[in-house]
Amino acid sequence: MTFWENKKKRKMPTYTFCGKTVSGPFTIPSGIITVTYDTALHFATSCPELGIVTTKSIGPEVRNGNREPVYAQVTKSTRDTFINAVGLAGPGAKAYLSELQNSPRLPSNKFFLISVFGRNTEDFVEVAQTLAEYADGYELNFSCPHAEGHGLELCSTPGLAASIVAAVKAVVPHIPIIPKLSPNLANGAIAELVTSLRDAGASGFTAINTVGPIPSEVLSNARGGLSGPTVFKRACEVVSLMRSALGPDVPIIGMGGVSSSEDVKALMKCGANFVGIGTTLTGLSTASCRDALRLMGSSGGITAVKAMQLRAPDMLFEPMTVTKITHVNPKLAILQLSGDVCSRPGQFLMVWIPGFGEKPFAPSHTAPCTIVVRGIGILTNQLVEKTAVGDTLQVRGINGYGTSFTVPAATRPGNTFIMVGGGTGIAPLLLLAKELSESTRASREDIHVYLGGRSQTELYYEEEFGMYATVHCATDDGTAGFHGTVVALLDHDLSVLTNNNPGERRNYFFYNCGPERMMAAAVKVQEKVEASQSVIRVLEASIERYMKCGVGICGVCSCDGLRMCVDGPIMGYEFLKASASFGKKHRTKTTEIIEW
Repeated sequence: MTFWENKKKRKMPTYTFCGKTVSGPFTIPSGIITVTYDTALHFATSCPELGIVTTKSIGPEVRNGNREPVYAQVTKSTRDTFINAVGLAGPGAKAYLSELQNSPRLPSNKFFLISVFGRNTEDFVEVAQTLAEYADGYELNFSCPHAEGHGLELCSTPGLAASIVAAVKAVVPHIPIIPKLSPNLANGAIAELVTSLRDAGASGFTAINTVGPIPSEVLSNARGGLSGPTVFKRACEVVSLMRSALGPDVPIIGMGGVSSSEDVKALMKCGANFVGIGTTLTGLSTASCRDALRLMGSSGGITAVKAMQLRAPDMLFEPMTVTKITHVNPKLAILQLSGDVCSRPGQFLMVWIPGFGEKPFAPSHTAPCTIVVRGIGILTNQLVEKTAVGDTLQVRGINGYGTSFTVPAATRPGNTFIMVGGGTGIAPLLLLAKELSESTRASREDIHVYLGGRSQTELYYEEEFGMYATVHCATDDGTAGFHGTVVALLDHDLSVLTNNNPGERRNYFFYNCGPERMMAAAVKVQEKVEASQSVIRVLEASIERYMKCGVGICGVCSCDGLRMCVDGPIMGYEFLKASASFGKKHRTKTTEIIEW
């Protein structure tokens, strides 16, 4: 029973925000997790505690934001305290409108709070008019501490914030306006500000955003906003000042460092009507986020939530020296590093070169750590073309980020393991082949790997795979192995196997990693074996999406509402066959949707 329940009558409470009845007392603050609409919709339909669904801050135009790293752990001893500078990245109002127009609406018991940012009054008005058909309310971002020309500068300029509220209210008079305030304002200025905003037309308020900016040696922006339990005291202070100035009737969404049910109660005692939960969800899958929000509303939830936090990933970087470089071709290189990692097959780690960025890589070997890099951007080209033996790379996630391929404890007669890989997706399959061989004790004749590339110059690790599996190669130009695509070769071999043994019942374990359209085609071939006497025990694919943080907070790596860094990247057949995105579309780093 939640502490909002009437314990005598045992009735579940009702919550009303700006005239709308909603399902629960929580929101996830703007700019994290529910960043894409499909993720917002997924949380809205599966999490009753989430009554207010807040978007990322939307501006009038597409905005790239800052280069990675954008989210960092502050110190080794403060594992629950972080600093971020995403830089207000976003698709722009028109692209976001297009996504809303092509998606289902949120459930009726959710308040859809669209966060808006801009450099001037005209920007706020433009976004508000563009998205008016879908918004239950607008959160006006007057609080971002690290994006120059936005946020705090608007909030601290006398009269400017009030004029923006009045201008937005004039063009969308029926939509509640909810300014989000900075914690960096002087205490004496808060009462005057909130009353001026209320008088200008604000229906409620959100507070606080991250504190700062403070300097950072990790963030590409060199400074960012501080979040986590260390800012909770300030959140309570600001909410108390706002409540004293506004009286009892104006709703306040309080947030900032909330990490337990006790924190929720304390913030509500200070005057918050609803509570935002953010940093404490770092590293948690969608299912675990739902559990955490449920526990936040439980009188005994503090211990359980703290236990979840202890499972959050360590984000500190460890230096590793490049000890060996093998160039498969001028744009593809195998880098061996000096340290060991504990990744399972399919899991990834993050590699950072200061000044060039940070990206995820799934290791092919764990002892020593070995990654395969294709040069396609600033960081990867630096790794392939300019990195030399003896150079130092910064690595985090040595215990493995994300989910891994499923490896059975043992094999039995009739089990066949088939891996299909291409490009850099070949790399984690080598680690999988090794584990399949060692864990299941399956023979090389029962483990098959299909490697594909445009030509022989794109194939690698054939000899290494041969230690554990039967190797099948295919090239588009016929320079190695089968002349054609790897999927065509797989289709041929599976057809021969099932047609030549019509009464034989086999158990298939399929694993796919590489270009997504290749994997989608492979899945269509693999699922046909169910038409025979055979059974698919496992059918998985590694889904790659643009990742900024690697721990679920930035929300950019969404695929059908799940974040691939914490809910994936390894996804099973039930997800793959129902997916509206797999093999069809993905998102850019600004979250714009594009077709493959």
